[in-house]
Amino acid sequence: MRTGIVGCGRIAAFHLPPVLARVGPGSVTVTDLNRDAARRLARTYGLNGSHPDLDAMLAHNRPDVVHILTPPATHAALTIRALKAGCHALVEKPMAMTSREAMSMVDAARQHDRKLCVNHNFRWHPQMGKALALVEQGRAGRVLSADVRFAFDAGRAQPIGTDGRQAGDGWLSGLAGGILFDALSHPASVLLQITGEPVRVSSVMRCNGITGDGAADELSAIVEGVDAMGTLSISLGTRPDCFTATIYATRMTIHVNCSNMTMVVRRHRKIPKAAYRVLDNIGQAVGLFSNTLSGCLGVALGRVGPPGDVAPVINRFYDSIEKGLMPPVPGHQAMHVMRLADEIWQSVPDATVVNIR
Repeated sequence: MRTGIVGCGRIAAFHLPPVLARVGPGSVTVTDLNRDAARRLARTYGLNGSHPDLDAMLAHNRPDVVHILTPPATHAALTIRALKAGCHALVEKPMAMTSREAMSMVDAARQHDRKLCVNHNFRWHPQMGKALALVEQGRAGRVLSADVRFAFDAGRAQPIGTDGRQAGDGWLSGLAGGILFDALSHPASVLLQITGEPVRVSSVMRCNGITGDGAADELSAIVEGVDAMGTLSISLGTRPDCFTATIYATRMTIHVNCSNMTMVVRRHRKIPKAAYRVLDNIGQAVGLFSNTLSGCLGVALGRVGPPGDVAPVINRFYDSIEKGLMPPVPGHQAMHVMRLADEIWQSVPDATVVNIR
């Protein structure tokens, strides 16, 4: 299978290892408007050359799969061009700028009978996958609500300047909510997998001065889905980092901590409350210990990647092409995340709020 990488920024270094493990460097070409960046990436990984733009790549290499790793404002146009050329497309999050753009991408995939997948990688985190399987198999009972939280220090990887931009990511300032918009796909993709597509949304934002430009750095949203209620929150200043999801159902409560690679299940038991408290605490402690041990072994043996690993989505996407299966995150499913994003930014039309301190 021939693969094309469109965009040679930081995220390309995360996509290339699992791609090369499947198809080999001789089957991969890259393109970027920054020709030097494309050449460097091709040399570093021993790839089959680089091209000045997507059209040149499509004409000369005719890739079967294209990874769209450019800023989100370019996703729709580039993806549609690749789909029209007969390529399957894997698009980085966020899928697009609006749900309308996302719909145009989904329509193009249907029209040209190609697979479209979006890299909502936290949906396929190993522990998250186990939790969602309990829900999908009906073992958790009826899901009533869910809480998903994504919190991280936005200035950790690269300092944020007084203009609110991270070095090398100037395109973030062009997004409706800056870093918040870029991060939203992660918790939203998990939440909507539990609640179903959004029906009504109410959201609030707050500024704690994290970005330095008066922009909002805290976001909370209440989501009414077709199947259940849910809450979503993002924090750009919380330490330590955490990506957590708690699923409240009639037979159990499931708590997933992707950052620590753990999943704890609190099952309903018909026993006296005093005994339940003891057994519940023991059960949680045993769950944390066993998860921690298995996670450490998995990482040490190379069976489990770090939190946020993109390999599970990439491998499942390539499997879906080879075996004629549904992509792990099909375009029509990812489009609901963009609908939720539209609702959030419309409910808080001005993402710049008064600095509290």
